[in-house]
Amino acid sequence: MEEKDTIKKIKVDGVELTVDLKNVDDMDFLELSDRVQKDITAYPALLKMLIGEETYSKVREHYKKKNGKFTTNDASNIFENILKLVDPKD
Repeated sequence: MEEKDTIKKIKVDGVELTVDLKNVDDMDFLELSDRVQKDITAYPALLKMLIGEETYSKVREHYKKKNGKFTTNDASNIFENILKLVDPKD
């Protein structure tokens, strides 16, 4: 995958996200993914690794305004949409 091909933009629930897919091809990402399976409190760190701290804050505020909180279901929806960029099956 060429450098320019790793940057993707997606829209999830009306929020535009810029994702650098290089972060998925990273051993720290894999370790953190494994940790999430055992400890759900690692989920925010995994999402921040994928979309960056600034975008994470923007997304969090979006959902807090919309629903009063940023739920694990909201985060899962974002994560699933990002993974579709890596391995599109639709």
